[in-house]
Amino acid sequence: MQCFCNNIMEFCKINDHELFICPNCGHIRKKNILKEELQKERYDKHICDDGYLKYMNKVYNKISRYLNPGVSLDYGCGQIHALSDIMNDNNNVCDYYDLFYYNQIKKDIYDNVILIEVIEHIEDVKEEILKIKEMLADKGKIIIMTNFIPNNINNWWYLRDTTHVSFLNESSILKLGIVVDMDVMIDKENNIFVLT
Repeated sequence: MQCFCNNIMEFCKINDHELFICPNCGHIRKKNILKEELQKERYDKHICDDGYLKYMNKVYNKISRYLNPGVSLDYGCGQIHALSDIMNDNNNVCDYYDLFYYNQIKKDIYDNVILIEVIEHIEDVKEEILKIKEMLADKGKIIIMTNFIPNNINNWWYLRDTTHVSFLNESSILKLGIVVDMDVMIDKENNIFVLT
């Protein structure tokens, strides 16, 4: 399998997980991908309670410093569009999109496209980022929050989620920026990176 950085990924097995790891940039991808109907079954079980809303408020506080003025898109919002509701309540206009729940994008161009714990669900990261890049206004931003690959991944909970397929570290994020021809800013403390 070829990595988005054009190097050949090497097969390895960690616990029960069959993976491909890029020896050049460190990008990891699962070998086996759940069928879409099984992914949706898993997403249908997500609990969208007060705890989830509190979490999304924390997310908004973390990403708000990176937002361009204008209109944003919460890309991969899930069953409820909590982040866009929070943003709209805070005078930040935000639409929402989700492959399974809200599969129409309202506008052609956005000042910010936001992916909160979405990139790890995407099989072809480069292709998806290039698609999103086409939606960006001049000087637009793609703001991504995901858990970065830890030093010891043997018991990493991100691997155990059957809907997670792609995993990034600082090196692979920088390579991704190069291959999609975008600048990268990494906020490791908050598990955020921004492509501009």
